[in-house]
Order: sequence, then structure tokens, then C-alpha cells
Amino acid sequence: MTTQPRQYHILQGQGVPDGGLVGQALTGDQSAFELLVSRYHTSLVNYIRSILKDDGQVYDVLQHVFLQLYVSLPILLRNVSLKG
Repeated sequence: MTTQPRQYHILQGQGVPDGGLVGQALTGDQSAFELLVSRYHTSLVNYIRSILKDDGQVYDVLQHVFLQLYVSLPILLRNVSLKG
């Protein structure tokens, strides 16, 4: 069994667009999805926390959000940011 290279960890601060990461994640590059999670983790935690104010629930919701992102990868547009 072969695995995809973890090339995006070194590119994290270099502005790799979300669409490029989505495309790589769809080819099985786990590091591309990990970078998407890393890129949005803090802002999502802060946003969810501002609504729920319960850390236990915050991380449950966050896990659900990232699971939905993963499941939705095949239908995401590759030329748009996930931030919007």
C-alpha cells in the first residue's frame, strides 16, 4: 500500500488555495485535509464558542463540522475559499 506525500505541511504558510487542498484531499492526500483542518480550526472554535459557551459542546460541533467537510469534499468547488 502506498501513501500520498505529505507535501502541504511545508507549504502551510505559503498561501496554498483551499481549492487546491480540496483537490489533493480528493486524491487521497491526507496532509492536504489536515492542512484545511489546521487552517480553520482556531477561527471555527472561536465562532462556535461564541455561540455555545460550553467547551464540551464546542468540540463536538467542531468534530461534526470537519466530518461534514470531509464527506462533502467531492461536491466542493475547487476555485473558491472555504472561509466565505
